[in-house]
Amino acid sequence: MTNVAGRRLSRAERKSLKGGNKTIITLSLTLILLCLISGKLFKKDIQRLWRSGIISSPDETSFQALADSLARRTGLEFQLSDSVVVDSLLDQPGGPIYRRIHIPWPKHLPFEFYAHRLRKLCAENQLSCDCVESSKERQMTCFIRGNGLIGALAVVKADGRIKLKGREIAIVIKNLGLWNNDDILETLEADLLFAYIGSPNTFPTGKMKSALESAGIITILELPREKTGLVEFRDKKNKSKRGKDLSVRELWADIFERHPNIKAIYFDKSYGCDLAFVKAAISQAAENNVAFIYKNSEPDEVDSLAYSGGLDIIRFDGAKNIADFDNLNLEETKAELLAELILPGKPHKLILTFDAAKTDHQAIIRLYDSLLDIGINPKSYIDLVDTLESF
Repeated sequence: MTNVAGRRLSRAERKSLKGGNKTIITLSLTLILLCLISGKLFKKDIQRLWRSGIISSPDETSFQALADSLARRTGLEFQLSDSVVVDSLLDQPGGPIYRRIHIPWPKHLPFEFYAHRLRKLCAENQLSCDCVESSKERQMTCFIRGNGLIGALAVVKADGRIKLKGREIAIVIKNLGLWNNDDILETLEADLLFAYIGSPNTFPTGKMKSALESAGIITILELPREKTGLVEFRDKKNKSKRGKDLSVRELWADIFERHPNIKAIYFDKSYGCDLAFVKAAISQAAENNVAFIYKNSEPDEVDSLAYSGGLDIIRFDGAKNIADFDNLNLEETKAELLAELILPGKPHKLILTFDAAKTDHQAIIRLYDSLLDIGINPKSYIDLVDTLESF
C-alpha cells in the first residue's frame, strides 16, 4: 500500500489505518442505530402527548389529523353533557395508524343527526364517510376515509346518562277550550308546562280555572281592538251584577280577571281599531303588570300606545308554529323539531304552538316526554321571550 506521495506504508502504519477505519464504521453504525431508536421513541412520545391532549396531532398536515378533528368537532358541536373520548390507536394494512374516537350519545336521539352532520363536514373537506348502525350494540360506527385509507373511526354509543345541553322550548296551546275537562286535567297531571291563548269571550271557570292556576299555567290574552270584538257589546250584555252598565274600564278589569296568570297580551287585527278602547285595555294591562307582545316588523299606532303606556315589550323571533299539523303528522314533525333544536347554527330555543282543534293532547304529551328524555329543557313562555328596550 502506498500513500498519496507514492511512498510505501510500513506494516505498523497499515495496521493503524485499518484500526481507524473499523472505529469509523463502528461509530457510524452506532449513530444510525441511535437515530432509529430515538426516532421510534420520539414517535411514541408524540403519540403519548397526542393521546393526553397536550398536542393536537402528530402530523397537522396529514389527512388523518383532519379526519380526527372532524369526528371530534361533530361530537362537540352537539353540546352533549359528556365529552368526546379518544380511547385507542388502530393499525390498518398498508396504511398509517388512525384514531378510534368514542362519542357518547343520548339514548333516545337518532344517530342519523350525528351521521348527517359528519357527512356534511367530510364532503366539505373532500373526505368520505361511511356510517353503519348496530341496533344490537346500540351504537353507530363511522369510518372517515381519504385516498383509500382510513383517517379516523368514530364510535357513537347510546347512553341513557347523556343529555343535550342548552336547548329550551316553550309550548303554547290555542283553542284549549276545545279539549274536554278530562283531557286538560290529564295534561296537567303529566306535568306538561304550557301557556294557552285565551280570549275575553272564552275562558275557564270554577275548578278548571283553579286547576290551571295551581299548575302555574299562564295565559296569553288575545284582545280585540274595538268593542264589537266583545260578546258583552255585541249582545248588549254589558251589565254589572247590580244591573248597571259597565264602563269600558270596568269591563277590561272584569276581562283580566277571567283567566289565570295572564302574563302577556296582543291585539287581534280582525276588527277595526278604536284607539280609546285599546288605550283602556293597555292601561288595565299596566295595572296588572302584563307584557305586550310585539309582532310587527314596524311599530304601528297600537304598538306605540303599548310602549307609551309603560308595558314591557316582548318579542320572540325564533317561534316555530306547528299549529297546522294534525295527529297523523305530529310524529313526523318531531324530526323537524329536533333538527331545529339540535343542529349547529340553529337558535336552540323554540316556542311550539299547537292547536287543540287539530292535535290530540296525548300526542303532545308523548312529544313533550320524548324531548325531556334527550335533555330539552321546558320553560315558561314568558321566560323564553326577549324584552325590548325600544322598537
